[in-house]
Amino acid sequence: MNYQDAWEFARPGEDGHTFTLENPSIVTEADWSRIPPRRIDYIMVRCDDRGPTLRIHSADRIFDTAVQGTFGSDHFGVAADLEAP
Repeated sequence: MNYQDAWEFARPGEDGHTFTLENPSIVTEADWSRIPPRRIDYIMVRCDDRGPTLRIHSADRIFDTAVQGTFGSDHFGVAADLEAP
C-alpha cells in the first residue's frame, strides 16, 4: 500500500510552500530566515495499483491571508477536494 500527496497530484510542479517568510508569524526569537521555504502540511490519499482510491479534484493552500493584520498560525494549511469513486 502507498499514498499519494494530494497537492502533487492536483498541482504538479507547484511548490505550495506552507512554511514561508510570506507569513511574518514565523519570525520569532529563532532566526527562521535561514530556513528555506517548504511545504510542511500534507493530505495523503491511499493508493492501490490503479492510483489514488479517492478522486482528487483540487488542493489549495489555506489560511494564507492575514485577518486584521494577524495570521492564525506560523504556517499555512492545505485543503483538498476529494470524492469517493
